[in-house]
Amino acid sequence: MLKQLLSGRFAMPNGSDREIHEMLVEVIRSLVDSPDDVEVELISDEMGAVFQVEANQADVGRLIGKGGQTARALQAIVNANASRSGRRFQIEFDRAADR
Repeated sequence: MLKQLLSGRFAMPNGSDREIHEMLVEVIRSLVDSPDDVEVELISDEMGAVFQVEANQADVGRLIGKGGQTARALQAIVNANASRSGRRFQIEFDRAADR
């Protein structure tokens, strides 16, 4: 990722991105059984940001939800908070390999 930052592909997150990141972390940790295992990485560029959520397998299933219902709700929360910035925000879920 450092290479990508230096090459200009990613920009440093702005204040709005950080606020949305903090809100998302808080919401996600409130939904899972193992909140200490949750990591949310913010990758930002000039167009928007990606929140990469990593948690243990059971919690990732809970965060995605039946038919993706919970994941869509989380995305809606992020979109509602980000609408004023005119940027795009995406959430990606991944099971932690060592958990």
